[in-house]
Amino acid sequence: MNLMSPWMLLLCLLLPACVPQAQNPEVQAVRPERAVGVVGGIEGQVWVGPVCPVAQAENPNCTNRPLQATIEVHAGDEVLARFSSDEDGRFKIVLEPGTYTLVPQRKALARPAEAQIPVNVEAGRFTKVVIVYDSGMR
Repeated sequence: MNLMSPWMLLLCLLLPACVPQAQNPEVQAVRPERAVGVVGGIEGQVWVGPVCPVAQAENPNCTNRPLQATIEVHAGDEVLARFSSDEDGRFKIVLEPGTYTLVPQRKALARPAEAQIPVNVEAGRFTKVVIVYDSGMR
C-alpha cells in the first residue's frame, strides 16, 4: 500500500525551501504547496545607520551598514512567514501576488525606522524593498 501520494511527495520535497537560512540569501518559499510555479515575491536589503556620531558624508566609513535582521510577513492579521536577512542584509522570499506587510523585528541595539512596510507583489515579479534600522547614534 502506497502511503505517500504524489502531492504529498512534492510537498515533502519542497518543504525545506520554506525554512529560513540566515546565512543563505537563496529564495525562501511561503506556503510551498501554493507557490509551485510562482516566480514572484519580495527581495531587498536591510541597513542600519547612522554608524558615526556626527554625519560625515565624505567619510566612507560612516555610510549605513548591512544588517542581519528578522522580518515577519503579514497578510492581514495572519503571520505568513518569519525570516532573517543574511549577513549582507539581503533577503528574497517567494509569495503569491497580493498585498503584504513586512514587520521588521526589533534588535537589541537598533530599531526599525518603520514599524510596518506595505508591499504589493505582482505575478512574475519580485518587489524590491529597502528596510532601514535606526542605530540610535547621534
